[in-house]
Amino acid sequence: MVLINVLFAIAGIFQTVVSQDITVNGIVVPKLKSDFKKGDQPAEWAKGYPKQWGSEDFHYQLNDPIPPERYFQGLITEDEKYLVMFNASHASFMDLGTNLTVSTFALDTPPGYTDGFAVLSAPQGGYDLFRSIVASEAPNTEKTLRMHISSDALRIGEPTSVIGRMGTFDKNGRLSTTNGRIYNFDSPDSYVTLQNASNVYRASFSGDGQYLSASNYQDGSVILWNTTSGERIPLSSWAATHPVATQISPDNKYIADIVDTGDVLIHSLANLTSEPKLLGNVRYDLLSFTIAWSPNGHYLAVNDRGRMRIWKFPEAELVQTWEVEKPSDGGNGNWPEIYWLDGGNKVSWTYRYGRAMYDFDSNLKWWWTPGPWDHSWDDGTVYFFKKGGYQVTVDGDSVVRFWRA
Repeated sequence: MVLINVLFAIAGIFQTVVSQDITVNGIVVPKLKSDFKKGDQPAEWAKGYPKQWGSEDFHYQLNDPIPPERYFQGLITEDEKYLVMFNASHASFMDLGTNLTVSTFALDTPPGYTDGFAVLSAPQGGYDLFRSIVASEAPNTEKTLRMHISSDALRIGEPTSVIGRMGTFDKNGRLSTTNGRIYNFDSPDSYVTLQNASNVYRASFSGDGQYLSASNYQDGSVILWNTTSGERIPLSSWAATHPVATQISPDNKYIADIVDTGDVLIHSLANLTSEPKLLGNVRYDLLSFTIAWSPNGHYLAVNDRGRMRIWKFPEAELVQTWEVEKPSDGGNGNWPEIYWLDGGNKVSWTYRYGRAMYDFDSNLKWWWTPGPWDHSWDDGTVYFFKKGGYQVTVDGDSVVRFWRA
């Protein structure tokens, strides 16, 4: 494990040396060809930025016990009451009002490796902790476990499980799994089976929960299902090219997808047989791109390596472009996530091992980057802790960092 850590750190240093970068306040940042702006005014740095890990206002770390595989995640509950830190063996709840650890408990993980983690507010009160497990005792056995947690952050009862890895949740807490099922955990023995579904990855529910979309590279189509019946809705006119990413807008008006030509396409959910609209393209050869709608469905963000663009709807107009002068083909994972924060007022994305964020109202920008010997196992996550006034980043050293907004 030490050797792997060193290799990750050396990779980060190498990229800094070979890429077209500049230094701002002693911090290395990408040299930009284009930046976000408000009107004609380019974005300005937030006070004290850019920053490097270690200069945060404070942080929390979950160290022990370290699991055999290096898995860590942290998140803030929807009610902003707790910070939850999680590795493959234990979960820890910290009260964000008192900054005290309320509980740390074992997860009784079966043999295998962890592949996903989520905490949702439970309808009956408290929280539901979900995690995906790929079991080692039976090849290809994948399951999602749910553990109920009280409002006081105490574990209640034994976990329940369903077959398939965790996919995505709708607004009512229903879960789609990668094996083509939709579960309601209140009655996990009763589920919807999606018609002709296999390997359902990177799926998305419509805002009203009526539809589920996914990309099926094997048969070259965007797939749409009715989530009540599981019926597959024919979209034959869309199958000219192979889609690799898709997402339904929260306002139930559009489906966005990226196909293997690099084209970004928009389809009307109200007219499923109409031809899609071409927005632009991505650097498909670099195999690193993500799409994400804003919470109200009025904006679509597309992040490919070294470039982040935003289109406004219904005009389908390109309104923002962030682009580095010379993109690197190394660095972060193949699917760097986009995060819309603060009700859509802020958006955050990654480039190499750094994380950028932009505030549309203030026209301010942020940049966080690891130091030369920090470890970046994946792209991490980011939250806006509105009640406390902090940006919150999660990184590969099992650290959750709080930065004053």
